[in-house]
Amino acid sequence: MILQALAKRYQTMAEKGDAPRRGWCPVGVSFALDLAEDGALLRVYDLREEQSQGKKTVIRPRQMIVPDHPTRAGQKPKAYFLCDTATYFLGIAEEEDDPAKAEKKRRDALQRFTSAKELHEKLLQGMDAPAARAVLSFFQQWQPEKARMHQALEELFPEMAAGGNLVFRFQGHFVQEYPEIAAQWEHAITAQEDDEQGICLVTGRKGSIARLHPKIKGVPGAQVSGANLVSFNMESSNSFGHEQGANAPVSEEASFAYGMALNALLEDRDHRQIIGDTVVVYWAEMENEASQDLLSMSMFGSMNDKKQMTEEALNNLFQNLAKGQPICFEAAEIPYENPFYILGISPNAARLSVRFFLRGALGEFLQHVKAHRERAAITMPPRKPWISPPLWAWLKATVSPNASNKSPLPILAGSTTTAILKNAMYPASLYEQVLLRIHAEIDVTDTEGKRLKEPHYKITGERASIIKAYLMKNKKRGELRMKLNEEITDSAYVLGRIFSLREGIQKAANPKLNATVKDRYFDVASTMPARVFPLLERLTNHHLRKLARLARDDKMKTYNPYYNYEKQMRELMGMLDASKGIPKTLNAEEQGMFILGYYQQTQARYEKKEPKETGAVDTVEDKED
Repeated sequence: MILQALAKRYQTMAEKGDAPRRGWCPVGVSFALDLAEDGALLRVYDLREEQSQGKKTVIRPRQMIVPDHPTRAGQKPKAYFLCDTATYFLGIAEEEDDPAKAEKKRRDALQRFTSAKELHEKLLQGMDAPAARAVLSFFQQWQPEKARMHQALEELFPEMAAGGNLVFRFQGHFVQEYPEIAAQWEHAITAQEDDEQGICLVTGRKGSIARLHPKIKGVPGAQVSGANLVSFNMESSNSFGHEQGANAPVSEEASFAYGMALNALLEDRDHRQIIGDTVVVYWAEMENEASQDLLSMSMFGSMNDKKQMTEEALNNLFQNLAKGQPICFEAAEIPYENPFYILGISPNAARLSVRFFLRGALGEFLQHVKAHRERAAITMPPRKPWISPPLWAWLKATVSPNASNKSPLPILAGSTTTAILKNAMYPASLYEQVLLRIHAEIDVTDTEGKRLKEPHYKITGERASIIKAYLMKNKKRGELRMKLNEEITDSAYVLGRIFSLREGIQKAANPKLNATVKDRYFDVASTMPARVFPLLERLTNHHLRKLARLARDDKMKTYNPYYNYEKQMRELMGMLDASKGIPKTLNAEEQGMFILGYYQQTQARYEKKEPKETGAVDTVEDKED
């Protein structure tokens, strides 16, 4: 199914002219050797281009479509046709101070030049084309030992010897672009195919079976030269006498197609997401880019400043989903039933691992993302640009801020992504990891008396969002809302609200206090509340008496919140079942309710800005998530 979907994707790309034909590949080319009719080297063109990368300008090779570059291996790697490095085309190599190393490099360069010469003689000999004769003449007359003295190489010799691909240029055109030479190359690769024929598992047609599959590049953690999605590199993988690719017959045509499509998707940084150790690519059969943008923005969050979308605009687009109507986005009308594919792959020792592969209608995936966003929506501090955190912010919330590796657990990243897209239960490990981080961390707002620009809080909006979504989906807590729900009578939720209120009272009575009850007692209060709530009650009564005294002495120049706090405390305490008392312990689900009650009560306290004469609000400015 994966290879079939990728092969179909290649066909779409090829029809639009976005992918090369079989036997060709996109490669970065740095220099062009301009040849005369007799094969003499006239000049060298520098094809490298300046490109902006943030605030920097970098020089990169020009991307060109050239004859295929299969993987090179062994002590005597084969040359490439019409596009290769200066070592193969000119027989030169970087200089070495060590005479022994310099001699070895010189011999290797001569050997590789000979390999390139033999290849081009084999493929171009007998062709009645001026460009072909010029290339043949070049190889026949070129002398690598005199390359450094050649006038055309004088300026760029060190850079060419250091690396970079070269192509040939003849009479104003690149040699590989001449129709007769391109046809000769395509005929040659067809003739070179193995004689073994079979029914392709991807296309269902009979054809030449690929012995080796293409290298896939761009997967973080995998080999830079590329890794295989399909390979049989051990004898134990063989069956019924078959070797390598014959164990799972895929035609050369299909092998090339899926490799080209997957490599193109991995190069598209606007629509490729990295989640932990997994790289996620996604594509649609129709209106591909608009569909990719929509899924990317709704689930992963925009990673491209040129493609931003507000929460309101995204919610407006989601309105059509409930009706199953086409979605108008980026001047394109995207059908609800548009087939959509999502593939997650990660590096492994010998090959790539498929973490997940999902296929379905784009509208269904967006429905699932919409349901997830509604569960994850929660009141956020003003500085946060979202009410429903994107996936990367969720996963970041599971990682310690002091960890050297900021990536989330690999299995957690993949299972969370799959759960969202399939509208399945969230992984229990996601919830457990958030509780672990909350209990393990402390608030850090200043260092040596200096307030931090980026303070860290143990209970953030993203962590509260995870808890809320998990409880709603996995524990069927449908009473939870984006904002504080004052009608919830669950004891753990009410205890969290009470703890937040006690902290607010303490802050109002002691505005300059460095450590609050949250710093000292939160972890115990959220797991074994009976141990600390009697102590907290005594502290709260002390703080209320202080507020009352300040009110009588008129020492508070702003509105005194004593009456409001005292009223709220009575109401909340009245919501607890007096016959059961304070629970001795709270299980994992109840701990989540406690944390959520605390977070939402804290946000509500600073969200309501009612007139002072109503006696409804504290005036202490909130600095927390």
